Amino acid sequence: MTKLKYKYVIGTNVMFYEIDMLPYLVESIIDSVKDIENQENIYIDLLLNTCESFEICESKPRLTEITWKFMKIISLLKEKTKCNIIQTDLPEDTGEPYTMVNYRRDLNYRYANKVDWVIWGETDCLVPHPAFRILDEIREAAALDNCYRYITTFADRKMWDASWEPLEHIEFKNLPYYEKSDPRCFTEKHSIRYVMTKDEMDEINKKYESHDEIEVLYHPKFDGSFLCISSDLIKAGANIPLGFWGLSGEDTAFMYECMKVMDKMYVQYVVEYILKAHNREHPEKRKYALSVFDKTESTQEKKGEWYNIVRDMNRENLNKLYDGRSKQSKLNTYQDFLNKMKEHGI
Repeated sequence: MTKLKYKYVIGTNVMFYEIDMLPYLVESIIDSVKDIENQENIYIDLLLNTCESFEICESKPRLTEITWKFMKIISLLKEKTKCNIIQTDLPEDTGEPYTMVNYRRDLNYRYANKVDWVIWGETDCLVPHPAFRILDEIREAAALDNCYRYITTFADRKMWDASWEPLEHIEFKNLPYYEKSDPRCFTEKHSIRYVMTKDEMDEINKKYESHDEIEVLYHPKFDGSFLCISSDLIKAGANIPLGFWGLSGEDTAFMYECMKVMDKMYVQYVVEYILKAHNREHPEKRKYALSVFDKTESTQEKKGEWYNIVRDMNRENLNKLYDGRSKQSKLNTYQDFLNKMKEHGI
């Protein structure tokens, strides 16, 4: 049994159309805490997000069914763990959508003074079994060097280009990357588009649990899936800017804020021997929404033109926030998105 010295929160925004993926994440969380003696050191914060600003649910009865599924999962967590299970409520309607961007910004602020680690969960991600033990060890070792502001990432699979290689699991570094046009991208375990089970992830990780080597990056490179943030970094001012909104890019915005806070002392610990399974193409990723009701192709192709507009506006906002030539430019707002949708006849 492991007794944790530090406190944690793992928080996840669960969109209504992702509810059927949540059990996979929860199963991995339950497994990751089963050997922890003081599970009360861990908060599990879950928000069922029924906001329909972008995606509309099939029907009100379907929303009721989704809520029932969510509450059943909350009950399972309370039954199977002694963690602090927090069911966060959706804020009152302000006329603007409440998205994962808002949730992660709020999660950081709500828990920075309560815990030592803030972890961004995702419904399409599986938590590696030894994660909390390793994070405890990292925190303790970093403190010996008087280092308290940092990011930690667990290994991922083969990603888009060489710049992501530092985050790849040690077993996958010399394997090829497959574009979506190559069928092997969906069948090879090392591909980011392969849907990996918890058993497959565990099988890989068991081979490396005795390895305690940690790589250190002095420049940021991460996505938002199971991102582990030292709370001191948030206390020092790193968070997603209020002017950034939408459904994507918050990890990049947060990355820039981490760079601003840590500056030349940027530290990112990479656990390259222990794999997280980030299933970006999970078949149950997008369900129960009218816009995707009859689609069967890759989940990443289901989002629709509205998503492309949001994504592009988010990219513009990133440039306006961090490109020195645009720092006085007005940020795109949700109203700008609605105007653009109207222009496109959507």
